[in-house]
Amino acid sequence: MMNKLDFRQLPVLDNKRSWLCNLGDNRANSLTIFKHVFERANCALYFTARFHSENNEFVKKGLLRAAISEFVSMEEVLKIDSDINNISLSPLLIINTENPLLHIVKQLRNYNIHIGSSVIDYTEETKRTFGTLEDLAKSTGYEYTDKEIVITNLDIAEFNKLKDAKYYDLSDKINIIDWFNQNQAKWGVDHLIYLAVLDYCDKIITYYKLK
Repeated sequence: MMNKLDFRQLPVLDNKRSWLCNLGDNRANSLTIFKHVFERANCALYFTARFHSENNEFVKKGLLRAAISEFVSMEEVLKIDSDINNISLSPLLIINTENPLLHIVKQLRNYNIHIGSSVIDYTEETKRTFGTLEDLAKSTGYEYTDKEIVITNLDIAEFNKLKDAKYYDLSDKINIIDWFNQNQAKWGVDHLIYLAVLDYCDKIITYYKLK
Protein backbone atom coordinates (compact mmCIF):
# COMPACT_ATOMS: atom_id res chain seq x y z
CA MET A 1 0.00 0.00 0.00
CA MET A 2 1.30 3.43 -0.95
CA ASN A 3 1.74 6.05 1.76
CA LYS A 4 -0.74 8.89 1.40
CA LEU A 5 0.62 12.43 1.61
CA ASP A 6 -1.31 15.68 1.90
CA PHE A 7 0.89 18.56 0.78
CA ARG A 8 -1.61 21.05 2.18
CA GLN A 9 -0.34 20.06 5.64
CA LEU A 10 3.16 21.36 4.99
CA PRO A 11 3.99 24.34 7.21
CA VAL A 12 3.89 27.84 5.82
CA LEU A 13 7.22 29.49 6.64
CA ASP A 14 7.18 33.26 7.07
CA ASN A 15 10.73 34.29 7.98
CA LYS A 16 10.14 33.90 11.72
CA ARG A 17 11.37 31.29 14.15
CA SER A 18 11.25 30.55 17.86
CA TRP A 19 14.60 31.00 19.57
CA LEU A 20 13.51 28.95 22.59
CA CYS A 21 12.96 25.84 20.45
CA ASN A 22 10.48 24.32 22.90
CA LEU A 23 7.06 22.70 22.73
CA GLY A 24 5.14 25.67 24.10
CA ASP A 25 3.15 25.51 27.33
CA ASN A 26 -0.15 24.22 25.94
CA ARG A 27 1.46 21.44 23.95
CA ALA A 28 3.73 20.46 26.83
CA ASN A 29 0.86 20.37 29.33
CA SER A 30 -1.22 18.16 27.05
CA LEU A 31 1.63 15.69 26.57
CA THR A 32 2.54 15.38 30.24
CA ILE A 33 0.72 12.07 30.73
CA PHE A 34 2.54 10.64 27.70
CA LYS A 35 5.84 10.98 29.53
CA HIS A 36 7.93 8.89 27.13
CA VAL A 37 6.73 10.80 24.07
CA PHE A 38 7.20 14.05 25.98
CA GLU A 39 10.79 13.10 26.80
CA ARG A 40 11.66 12.12 23.21
CA ALA A 41 10.11 15.29 21.79
CA ASN A 42 12.04 17.51 24.18
CA CYS A 43 15.29 15.69 23.48
CA ALA A 44 14.79 16.16 19.73
CA LEU A 45 14.29 19.89 20.27
CA TYR A 46 17.30 20.07 22.59
CA PHE A 47 19.56 18.60 19.93
CA THR A 48 18.25 20.92 17.20
CA ALA A 49 18.73 23.91 19.50
CA ARG A 50 22.44 23.07 19.81
CA PHE A 51 23.13 22.99 16.06
CA HIS A 52 24.17 26.61 15.70
CA SER A 53 26.27 26.76 18.86
CA GLU A 54 28.35 23.67 18.01
CA ASN A 55 31.51 24.27 15.96
CA ASN A 56 32.82 20.72 15.70
CA GLU A 57 31.58 19.20 12.42
CA PHE A 58 31.53 15.63 13.76
CA VAL A 59 29.49 16.69 16.77
CA LYS A 60 27.16 18.74 14.58
CA LYS A 61 26.46 15.66 12.44
CA GLY A 62 25.92 13.68 15.61
CA LEU A 63 23.40 16.25 16.83
CA LEU A 64 21.57 15.97 13.51
CA ARG A 65 21.36 12.19 13.78
CA ALA A 66 20.33 12.41 17.43
CA ALA A 67 17.56 14.94 16.75
CA ILE A 68 16.11 12.87 13.92
CA SER A 69 16.39 9.63 15.91
CA GLU A 70 14.62 11.14 18.92
CA PHE A 71 11.86 12.40 16.63
CA VAL A 72 11.31 8.93 15.17
CA SER A 73 11.50 7.32 18.61
CA MET A 74 8.38 9.27 19.57
CA GLU A 75 6.31 6.77 17.59
CA GLU A 76 8.22 3.85 19.08
CA VAL A 77 7.11 4.70 22.63
CA LEU A 78 3.48 5.55 21.85
CA LYS A 79 2.27 2.07 22.78
CA ILE A 80 4.08 2.28 26.13
CA ASP A 81 2.38 5.56 27.00
CA SER A 82 -1.03 4.49 25.75
CA ASP A 83 -0.82 1.26 27.77
CA ILE A 84 0.18 3.18 30.90
CA ASN A 85 -2.89 5.38 30.45
CA ASN A 86 -5.21 2.49 29.53
CA ILE A 87 -5.79 3.82 26.02
CA SER A 88 -6.63 1.05 23.57
CA LEU A 89 -6.06 2.99 20.33
CA SER A 90 -3.50 1.71 17.85
CA PRO A 91 -0.29 3.78 17.86
CA LEU A 92 -0.37 6.81 15.57
CA LEU A 93 2.69 5.93 13.52
CA ILE A 94 4.35 8.50 11.30
CA ILE A 95 3.36 6.55 8.19
CA ASN A 96 -0.27 6.91 9.27
CA THR A 97 -0.01 10.69 9.22
CA GLU A 98 -0.24 12.64 5.97
CA ASN A 99 2.12 15.57 6.52
CA PRO A 100 4.98 15.03 4.04
CA LEU A 101 7.42 16.75 6.40
CA LEU A 102 7.01 14.02 9.01
CA HIS A 103 7.64 11.36 6.39
CA ILE A 104 10.80 12.93 4.96
CA VAL A 105 12.32 13.48 8.41
CA LYS A 106 11.68 9.85 9.30
CA GLN A 107 13.29 8.74 6.06
CA LEU A 108 16.33 10.89 6.85
CA ARG A 109 16.79 8.74 9.95
CA ASN A 110 16.57 5.55 7.90
CA TYR A 111 19.05 6.99 5.42
CA ASN A 112 21.59 7.88 8.11
CA ILE A 113 21.31 4.45 9.72
CA HIS A 114 21.12 2.13 6.73
CA ILE A 115 22.52 3.91 3.65
CA GLY A 116 25.12 6.53 4.44
CA SER A 117 25.59 9.81 6.21
CA SER A 118 24.02 13.18 5.61
CA VAL A 119 26.45 15.78 4.28
CA ILE A 120 25.94 19.17 5.90
CA ASP A 121 26.89 22.63 4.71
CA TYR A 122 25.92 26.26 5.30
CA THR A 123 23.90 28.77 3.32
CA GLU A 124 24.71 32.43 2.86
CA GLU A 125 23.76 34.67 5.77
CA THR A 126 20.04 35.40 5.94
CA LYS A 127 18.05 37.88 8.00
CA ARG A 128 15.45 36.33 10.31
CA THR A 129 13.03 37.37 13.05
CA PHE A 130 13.23 35.36 16.26
CA GLY A 131 11.48 35.34 19.60
CA THR A 132 9.33 33.18 21.83
CA LEU A 133 6.33 31.40 20.32
CA GLU A 134 4.16 34.03 21.99
CA ASP A 135 6.23 36.88 20.50
CA LEU A 136 5.96 35.45 17.02
CA ALA A 137 2.21 34.89 17.35
CA LYS A 138 1.91 38.63 18.02
CA SER A 139 4.27 39.46 15.13
CA THR A 140 6.90 40.78 17.51
CA GLY A 141 10.47 39.63 18.02
CA TYR A 142 14.03 40.55 17.14
CA GLU A 143 15.91 40.52 13.86
CA TYR A 144 19.12 38.56 13.47
CA THR A 145 21.39 37.37 10.66
CA ASP A 146 22.80 33.86 10.50
CA LYS A 147 23.85 31.07 8.18
CA GLU A 148 21.54 28.07 7.96
CA ILE A 149 22.61 24.42 8.22
CA VAL A 150 21.51 22.22 5.31
CA ILE A 151 21.82 18.62 4.12
CA THR A 152 23.39 18.72 0.67
CA ASN A 153 23.06 15.11 -0.48
CA LEU A 154 19.28 14.72 -0.35
CA ASP A 155 18.01 13.86 -3.81
CA ILE A 156 15.72 11.35 -5.50
CA ALA A 157 18.57 8.94 -6.27
CA GLU A 158 19.57 8.72 -2.60
CA PHE A 159 15.95 8.55 -1.43
CA ASN A 160 15.26 5.63 -3.76
CA LYS A 161 17.96 3.59 -2.02
CA LEU A 162 15.71 3.36 1.03
CA LYS A 163 13.63 0.21 1.46
CA ASP A 164 10.52 2.32 2.12
CA ALA A 165 10.94 4.41 -1.03
CA LYS A 166 8.72 1.98 -2.93
CA TYR A 167 5.76 2.98 -0.77
CA TYR A 168 5.73 6.53 -2.16
CA ASP A 169 4.53 7.72 -5.55
CA LEU A 170 7.35 9.11 -7.67
CA SER A 171 5.67 12.51 -7.95
CA ASP A 172 5.27 12.66 -4.15
CA LYS A 173 8.94 11.80 -3.63
CA ILE A 174 10.06 14.48 -6.06
CA ASN A 175 7.73 17.09 -4.58
CA ILE A 176 8.67 16.52 -0.95
CA ILE A 177 12.40 16.41 -1.68
CA ASP A 178 12.11 19.65 -3.68
CA TRP A 179 10.08 21.30 -0.91
CA PHE A 180 12.49 20.12 1.78
CA ASN A 181 15.59 21.29 -0.09
CA GLN A 182 14.10 24.69 -0.91
CA ASN A 183 12.98 25.31 2.66
CA GLN A 184 16.04 23.97 4.43
CA ALA A 185 18.07 26.38 2.29
CA LYS A 186 15.95 29.22 3.67
CA TRP A 187 15.50 27.96 7.22
CA GLY A 188 18.01 25.24 7.97
CA VAL A 189 17.38 21.55 8.49
CA ASP A 190 17.22 22.11 12.26
CA HIS A 191 14.14 24.31 11.94
CA LEU A 192 12.36 21.78 9.71
CA ILE A 193 13.01 19.04 12.28
CA TYR A 194 11.67 21.40 14.96
CA LEU A 195 8.47 21.93 12.96
CA ALA A 196 8.12 18.19 12.38
CA VAL A 197 8.33 17.54 16.13
CA LEU A 198 5.66 20.15 16.86
CA ASP A 199 3.29 18.83 14.21
CA TYR A 200 3.68 15.23 15.31
CA CYS A 201 3.00 16.29 18.90
CA ASP A 202 -0.15 18.09 17.78
CA LYS A 203 -1.34 15.05 15.87
CA ILE A 204 -0.69 12.80 18.88
CA ILE A 205 -2.58 15.17 21.19
CA THR A 206 -5.56 15.23 18.83
CA TYR A 207 -5.57 11.50 18.09
CA TYR A 208 -5.38 10.44 21.74
CA LYS A 209 -7.59 13.33 22.93
CA LEU A 210 -4.99 14.57 25.39
CA LYS A 211 -6.27 18.15 25.51
